Amino acid sequence: KVATSGPEFVEKLIVLNMPHPVVMLRNLCTNRTHIMKCWFIFFFQLPFFPERQISSHNAAMVWNIFRNQIVNTEQVSNEDIAVFQEAVLNRGTTSRAILNYYRNLFTIRSYWMGKATNQKLDVDTLIVWGMKDKSLDFKLCEQTIPFLKHARVVRLDDSSHYPQQDTPDEVNEVIKNF
Repeated sequence: KVATSGPEFVEKLIVLNMPHPVVMLRNLCTNRTHIMKCWFIFFFQLPFFPERQISSHNAAMVWNIFRNQIVNTEQVSNEDIAVFQEAVLNRGTTSRAILNYYRNLFTIRSYWMGKATNQKLDVDTLIVWGMKDKSLDFKLCEQTIPFLKHARVVRLDDSSHYPQQDTPDEVNEVIKNF
């Protein structure tokens, strides 16, 4: 939101596997395939239950994400996963931050659907997209481009929704060269 409400404060924007909020919301409301892939976003709208689910069984959800969603699982050690689990368990703010991102997709609907639909973001933007993302189709990235005046898209064929974990060297190189 900072990039759209105060672009003068943002020199460059780098996005990893995430469409523009209008694109995300439109697809969550109209695209049956996207709705089925992202059912968890609707679950995250509930009070209390998602927080309990994320932290239950020693934050097993975190383990499942890193072992079932990431393509190159050897890039993330069990020790790495334990750090993420610890953050979720011991700093409740981490799980709230995860949930609030998705909860805000619906609470800012009027802002994004009204104000931002005709407004192009005038910030140099790099979108890094893992092509093996199980939740978000590349079509969402393509639908994001019309919202950007200056966009560069880099597709990473051997990455998932978490390209920074799957192919960290490639992601770092792309970011460094941006």
